[in-house]
Amino acid sequence: MTRLVPTVVAFLIAMTSVNAAAQTVLQSTNNTNPLFGREFVANNGRIWFSAIGTVEGAEVWSTDGTAGGTQVGAEIVPGYTNDHPEELTPVGDKIFFFFDGENDWELWMTNGTQNGTMRILEKGYPAFSDDNPILTGVAKAGERAVAFADGWMIAVDPTNGDTTHLRPANSVGFIQAETFAFAFTQHPTTLASELIRTDGTRQGTEVLSNIMFSDEDLIGLAGNRLVFIADEFLGQGEEIYVSDGTPGGSGFFDEFIVGNEDIACSDMTTGDGVVYLALKESAANACKPYVSDGTPGGTQPIVDFTAPLIHGIAAAHGLIYFWDSAVNLWRTDGTVDGTFQVGTLQGTGTPVTEFDNAAWFGGFVNGRYTLWTSNGTIDGTQEFFAGDATTIDPRSL
Repeated sequence: MTRLVPTVVAFLIAMTSVNAAAQTVLQSTNNTNPLFGREFVANNGRIWFSAIGTVEGAEVWSTDGTAGGTQVGAEIVPGYTNDHPEELTPVGDKIFFFFDGENDWELWMTNGTQNGTMRILEKGYPAFSDDNPILTGVAKAGERAVAFADGWMIAVDPTNGDTTHLRPANSVGFIQAETFAFAFTQHPTTLASELIRTDGTRQGTEVLSNIMFSDEDLIGLAGNRLVFIADEFLGQGEEIYVSDGTPGGSGFFDEFIVGNEDIACSDMTTGDGVVYLALKESAANACKPYVSDGTPGGTQPIVDFTAPLIHGIAAAHGLIYFWDSAVNLWRTDGTVDGTFQVGTLQGTGTPVTEFDNAAWFGGFVNGRYTLWTSNGTIDGTQEFFAGDATTIDPRSL
């Protein structure tokens, strides 16, 4: 399988304080060269990530935030390789991941030791959803991991690696909710599109509806509710579909725009119990930023602002940030007076990430991406750490 997506690499940087502007480049314990890491997840008091070391090649690593506590978990392939482990997912005290091995993509799990690392499925199916990491090929469902292989949805016991076949299904992707997982699948026999809920057991796995999302960028979680944009195929165009994990709690909202119209005009971002996206309220209207808690009454415009293109809506330090026409960064507190533009870049910026009471994002200037931060003011929106164009890429925030 060949993956035709851009490779994103970055120094593993520990940022201790915005005001102190301190960065610590973490290095592997057996050489002096820095690591190039991505796909960072937290589990058991450590950060786990996929990284390329100059000696070990691409493997699963973990760190406690210090150079001495940064170590390779296990060497999947002896010697140097640049095939990154993908989709690191914590389940129990293990990390599940995909690796391009002897039998195409394989599902592995590790506890951070060589003896505690084992291959689970010889032919697994990662989702490869870089734009929306909420859609994955492995997820936590109850106390088990769930994945796809050979026309089946399979559950894995992280204590011993034992597998259970849950139901026939071809891979599309999982969305991990708080206590269970949603799955978009295609039935291998009927080829019907299915939305499934699973807790990792056969009795807790059921089909909720036969509906598919319109775009992988238009999927989000509002708490335990799955929110996505789908086409009703009844002459009504795109509408908002929500599921709480039960058949009775799964369905479309009332028609958002009368007629066969598409309503989404941005990606969807998962927030704290809500989702953010931009919607069109009529066929003639431009885009408006919205927030939704997964209920019709809780789906409202954030502010009375419209633009031809809005993307990257996200919350940070009590404000909502979004990009207008790809290069203009706006902030809003939900009021007209509190909505204004804080910056303009030369190319498309990335959605913001909250850290240390500030907004952080990758900004494109002078032909490359650099690290930027904003406190919600014009003067406080500035380049923070430019670094070296050959090694720093803040799109992996």
